Amino acid sequence: INEAALAQGIDIEGRLNLAENTQPGPSQADIAAAEELTPEQRQEMVMSMVNGLAERLETEPNDPDGWARLMQAYMVLGQEDDAKAAYEKVGKVFAQQPELLTRFDSLAREIGIAAN
Repeated sequence: INEAALAQGIDIEGRLNLAENTQPGPSQADIAAAEELTPEQRQEMVMSMVNGLAERLETEPNDPDGWARLMQAYMVLGQEDDAKAAYEKVGKVFAQQPELLTRFDSLAREIGIAAN
């Protein structure tokens, strides 16, 4: 996701540190393999990763970092409606955690999710 953001001229590195990331990232072999892909194949791979994250969050929603990554990824991919929907879902999932909601409000403003 960070690579896709950088390709669009957007630096998302370290934007939202809600909790320590416990999700495994790609291995060096995965990164090397991705470099061999065509741009279309790379885009398909990114979309697959984003869709997988969205599906996981539907069944395991108590993951603030996951929601932050999803919102950012959707914006990088130009899917503002999906980013807004994720932001709205965050409001429901974390309704009893105002500190988290404040952080998500800041993130939404920072990445350009328009307020309703």
